[in-house]
Amino acid sequence: HYFQRKEKLGQAVTEVISPSIDRNGRIDQWPDGFFDEWDKSLITLLKPRDV
Repeated sequence: HYFQRKEKLGQAVTEVISPSIDRNGRIDQWPDGFFDEWDKSLITLLKPRDV
């Protein structure tokens, strides 16, 4: 399960998303932020250093 936080009408709402994996190992839906740790790390590595 993947828990995604959204804001609706000024209140925080948690949406539970349950991606399914088919017999070929493919995921049927890819929520925003799902398995994004690589992207976050890459952005950090590519940022210019403050000198």
